[in-house]
Amino acid sequence: MKIVGQMALSFFPMWKECLISLRDKVDELYLRFDLLNGNKNIINEIISITDNKLKHLLLSNSEWNNSTMIWREEMFRLLDTVKPDIVVMADHDEVFQETLNSEIAEFFKSDKLGMMLDYFEPMPTIDHVPIPKYPPRPHMKVIKWKPDLSYIPYLSRLRIYPNEKDWWNAKTKIIHYSHYTKELREKKIIDIEKRKEDHKKFKEL
Repeated sequence: MKIVGQMALSFFPMWKECLISLRDKVDELYLRFDLLNGNKNIINEIISITDNKLKHLLLSNSEWNNSTMIWREEMFRLLDTVKPDIVVMADHDEVFQETLNSEIAEFFKSDKLGMMLDYFEPMPTIDHVPIPKYPPRPHMKVIKWKPDLSYIPYLSRLRIYPNEKDWWNAKTKIIHYSHYTKELREKKIIDIEKRKEDHKKFKEL
């Protein structure tokens, strides 16, 4: 079983901890760096901490738009020639519980195609402010790779397999650091409002 990990990196201050956590759970890494919003000074550091598991770092000028998911599709297409068994997708502010790999082994033997993972509640915060889990519903963070898979059209919650009969509802959860500090919480409010506007514009097309 070949497990590859994907992560899109940009500006998040705890990216390193999240990338190391993903690195330790996969055989190979196929990453994306956001040239429009990212801190280019971290590119060499990204390469240095991957323990030779990094097979491709995509330097992209595509807009990071969660309504169209073109950026995620761009990253996913890197796997067309890799043909892995399992793909694990973590955001740059997410850490999976250590139980992930043992559950992937069970998932791989099953007839299920996508693994839905939920988030811990309350969210971790450095100042102990209680934050309800975000996002509120599970997302498809692990999939069995097939050559015809695509994120377009985007189905929400990273669901590349839309039918619930194809889902493995994982016990493993995600630690989400998106609201870890006051500054990150303030930025997240702005990001959510922008996302709402992006969704509105996309629906009007």
